Amino acid sequence: MMVFKVRHLKKSYKDRIVLDIDSLDLEGSRIYSLTGPNGAGKSTLLSILAFLAKPDSGTVEFSGQQVNYKKNRLLALRRRVVLVDQYPLLFTSPVWKNVEFGLRLRGVEKKDRQRLVREPLVMVGI
Repeated sequence: MMVFKVRHLKKSYKDRIVLDIDSLDLEGSRIYSLTGPNGAGKSTLLSILAFLAKPDSGTVEFSGQQVNYKKNRLLALRRRVVLVDQYPLLFTSPVWKNVEFGLRLRGVEKKDRQRLVREPLVMVGI
């Protein structure tokens, strides 16, 4: 199943074009690597695909639906896609609270959060 379809995507900052993608298809259940030099637009593309930035032109489809980048339409999409940045922001609270935060925001019940947080932390020895 195609998760993302990008067509004629462009994004500029001031007078500099940082993205100019004619066509990009990303299938579900696949692993992709995004590489390139600094300033090549990698973070910009990921921000657009995470619905955090709006392209200047072109279309993005997510799960078969064209994305409408109006603010009131993005919240539901943002709940389905997560971007973990290269330099994530962490709270000064314990690791447990950092891992639990997103689950709590999504309304996962406390008993379920405890299980969902404990399993990966035990797996990595924390």
